[in-house]
Amino acid sequence: MDDRDKPRGIAIGRIRRRSSSAPDLPLEHFRRKRSRTQAELEPIARRVAENTTLMQQFRAAIGSENRDRAREVSEAVGRYAQELDPTITYDEGTNIVLTLMKMVGPPSKQ
Repeated sequence: MDDRDKPRGIAIGRIRRRSSSAPDLPLEHFRRKRSRTQAELEPIARRVAENTTLMQQFRAAIGSENRDRAREVSEAVGRYAQELDPTITYDEGTNIVLTLMKMVGPPSKQ
């Protein structure tokens, strides 16, 4: 009997729903939370500025042309802000970096 002549089996599968699928999640999960303004984040930025080691790295990164270093320091500022206030989002961490840049001022040219 050739392979062409053999009866072919039909695969029947059942689609299983994942337990963490979108319909299972509450609507609150999908609602976008309002980010805090820079004025609301300023007290946290002041607390971040009290970390002298981090601020030395921040000042050095502002004046450098090294994007990787600037990104690392910006992420470190965001992580430290989240240690101070765990409700800080990634976007709010970026706003804290902008607030610190305003506080520190433009980089000094040497």
